[in-house]
Amino acid sequence: MLHWFKPKTKLEILKERYRILMKRSFQISPYNASESERLIRKAEKIKQQIQECEKKNRNNFAH
Repeated sequence: MLHWFKPKTKLEILKERYRILMKRSFQISPYNASESERLIRKAEKIKQQIQECEKKNRNNFAH
């Protein structure tokens, strides 16, 4: 069976989550600052995971 859509990599999934969280944080910031800050902290954790994945990918290609 042919795959119509290529499955997303872990890195692509993390980047999408990060983008969504930052967008939601920006949208609710005028109304609920504490919730916005919570979403930003969550997004920062995902950003660290993204950086770790990118670092692993660079190391895999370097060898």
